[in-house]
Amino acid sequence: MKKLLLWINAFLLSIICGAALFFLVAIQPNWRSGNVEDIIIMNSFFHVTDASIFFKGSLAPSLLVSLICMVAYRKGDRALRNLVVITFVINAAMFAFTLLYFVPKNNYLFVQHKTGLVRDYVSSWMTAQYFRIAFYLLGLLFAARSIHQSYLVQPVSK
Repeated sequence: MKKLLLWINAFLLSIICGAALFFLVAIQPNWRSGNVEDIIIMNSFFHVTDASIFFKGSLAPSLLVSLICMVAYRKGDRALRNLVVITFVINAAMFAFTLLYFVPKNNYLFVQHKTGLVRDYVSSWMTAQYFRIAFYLLGLLFAARSIHQSYLVQPVSK
């Protein structure tokens, strides 16, 4: 049962990472220029343009599963415990980063349509997105490594 939690944790992180990569490749080019007109055109094309709806809804379960994994593996192999703790810390940091940095910028860019700081916000948003994807990949790496370590610690018996 405990190994299943590690698999679910890695699965949720892979969904989040895949969504961030999809957003980078498929959605961001529509408003990368920083023109308010491009953002309005994108908003009229997509029914729901605020990606924070997906990320807020998917980061919370991922963080919860990561916390449960950390509690489940608090006693046991030290290397596995460290990997699970690192995964949780990365997950918690990305949750906070998304809620504190991206959500306010998304509200400004996609909901309010103000023209004052759009180019600056788009530029900083793009740069931060690359860091966010890198940290999601790092979290996914540690989640996969913790799965691997769990099979080394407790080999499957016949």
